Amino acid sequence: MLDPLPTTSIWFSRLVGSVLFLIGAFLVLGAAGALLSPSLRKQMDSTTVLIYSFVLIPIGAFCCFLGARFALQLHNKYGSLLSPLGWIALGIVFAVIASWAAFTTLATGDYSDLRAVIGAAFLAVCCFVNAFNVRACQCRPESRVQRGPDAP
Repeated sequence: MLDPLPTTSIWFSRLVGSVLFLIGAFLVLGAAGALLSPSLRKQMDSTTVLIYSFVLIPIGAFCCFLGARFALQLHNKYGSLLSPLGWIALGIVFAVIASWAAFTTLATGDYSDLRAVIGAAFLAVCCFVNAFNVRACQCRPESRVQRGPDAP
């Protein structure tokens, strides 16, 4: 059984989760408002609409999801905020970002963005490692978070 978090850590994680949720809500509502506003929509080109639709809204929704789970202390049965599939999906997102940034860095010859490539690749590796660590916890019942005195 995992030890419970100290009270200060619980309140700090709730504060961080609330801030993350608010950031996600502002992203989703701001992007949706910009897409639905007729006056702003006339000023946008198709690339801006695609960025708002396929980048900002999913990032905002993900921040809302993770912020709510973090603020409400809703860890899954493995003690993680995401399932193994969720960590793999997040790793794939970071791997795609790293690949795209590497392609544009090599295509333009401007190597000032190389730090973004390295950072996104590092985050992708961390997500994949965490996915396999969470999956390894699935095999060991003693590593699961206990939800009460009679929890399995």
